[in-house]
Amino acid sequence: DNVIDLMKYESAYHFNLLDDVDGVSLERISFDGDSNDSNNWKSAASTSGFATPGLMNSQFKTNIQTSGILTIDPKVFVPDNTGVNDFTTINYQLQNAGNFANVNVYDAAGRLVKTIAQGDLLSTSGFFTWDGTDNSGSRARVGYYAIYFETFDSNGNKEMMKETVVLGIRF
Repeated sequence: DNVIDLMKYESAYHFNLLDDVDGVSLERISFDGDSNDSNNWKSAASTSGFATPGLMNSQFKTNIQTSGILTIDPKVFVPDNTGVNDFTTINYQLQNAGNFANVNVYDAAGRLVKTIAQGDLLSTSGFFTWDGTDNSGSRARVGYYAIYFETFDSNGNKEMMKETVVLGIRF
């Protein structure tokens, strides 16, 4: 009678570019991540029939770790829902608790493409994901992008970190 874990299903957790999510399983990316964090869920890959019952999740990431403050994995991703590098993971590790974050993605011309987090309260380590869509839900263009990760605390201390990522396409 003890609840070990609980997840509230949200259809918004699915891959934005799927026309129909009927019959598409949601898969947890990391069992270390929060069950109700939308960044910790992705649609099962099309190459696995949109479900992996009894098998490892097609979108599962092993060893999500940060070697510094901010790391991106993979650095090149192709959001085609094949189960291979369909999204990128923005991993962070902070020295102090109680930080908030703004996480934005900009294209090579410096235009805002996607707001991933705005004023989110962070744990000391965790991750966000970017699935290659823009703020309107459309697929972003192939190319180089800069991820700006701004942290701030209630005392006004602020830090800005930047990493690059490449959104690709398969031929």
